[in-house]
Formats: sequence, C-alpha cells, structure tokens
Amino acid sequence: MGIKETLARNFRQPSGLMGKLVGLFMNKGNDFMNRFTIDFLHPQSSDRILEIGFGNGKYMHEIAGKIKTGFVAGVDFSKTMVAQARKRNYTYIKQGLMDIKLGEVQQIPFENESFNKVFTVNTIYFWPNPDSGLKEIHRILKLDGQLIISFRSKDKMEKLGFTKHGFTLYETQQVMELVKKAGFRDIRVESTVDRMLDVNCVIAVK
Repeated sequence: MGIKETLARNFRQPSGLMGKLVGLFMNKGNDFMNRFTIDFLHPQSSDRILEIGFGNGKYMHEIAGKIKTGFVAGVDFSKTMVAQARKRNYTYIKQGLMDIKLGEVQQIPFENESFNKVFTVNTIYFWPNPDSGLKEIHRILKLDGQLIISFRSKDKMEKLGFTKHGFTLYETQQVMELVKKAGFRDIRVESTVDRMLDVNCVIAVK
C-alpha cells in the first residue's frame, strides 16, 4: 500500500501509531476549520452537544470547558481515537460532563432528541450512506436543534492526491440538498478561505 493510500485510510479511520500521528496532524491542519465551525456552534453553558468524528478529542475538551450545566458527547468509529479522546477528557468523563462512544453516524448510540447541537468536521467524505447518517442525526436532535456539517469542497479536495482513495467529495449545493432531504430547515452555508483551501459550514435546524 502506497503512502497516499495509507494516509487516506488513516484520515478516514485512524489506527495504531500512524493513527495517533494523523490525529495530531489533523488538530494542526484543521485548527482554523474547527474554530470557524465552533464559532457558529456558539456553545452555551446548558447545551447538550454531540461531535461526530472527534479525532483525539481536543475540541470536545475545549467546548466542555465552556459548559457548566450541559453535556458534551462524541461518536467516532476509530478505536484509536476513542482511546485518545477518553484519555484527554478523563476528568470531564469522570465528572459526568462528557461521554465518548465508539460508533458510526448511521447508527448513533444515543436516544432520540438527546442533543440540541450536533457538529462534524471533515467526516462527510467517509459516510457510507449520507441519507441514513443525516436521518440518524435528525433523530437524536431536539426540535429546533442545530446541525453544522463542515467540509472542503470537491473542487479543492480533488487536487489533493490522497483523496482519490476512499473519499466521496461534495460541492456545497450537494450537501445542502442532502440535509434538506433529511428533513432539516433554515439551511444556509457559511464559507471562508483557509490557506489554499476552502471551509464550508452547512448549518441547518431540525
């Protein structure tokens, strides 16, 4: 397996030592993108927030520090990242302010209407079935809850060699249409530039 295939596999599902290194790389490479997203998430002290695909849990940790009476949870299908995130957030988990679970977007391991905000950054490329994933997000969101899906556009991502391996790329309009199909409303997009790439946040309400 070549280096591009190895990178792509670990961006999708970080594993082992390489996965840990990829987690650190993603923190640095996607820091602007995560912070741009969290600005629109606007965490409040009583929020119940779910992150889908949390890497090593850095941004969950930061959000939990802003929440007093709320709750932060995460779902990721990488055992390596779940272990890393649990270690990083041990204190918050022990205090009952956070829960980190191994799982996938098409079968989110939480009850109906558990959260009022859900966000995910750079994961939609790896969802095996976006329709079922979005229906699951709709299920676990409270009425009037907010969804933010952040991604880089197909036009920009396809210029990166490794995205030929296991990535499904989207333009902004495609993601907006998927979100609408899943039953969300008040759909809008917020975009900016991050170095040579773009950042797109599709924001919607249940």
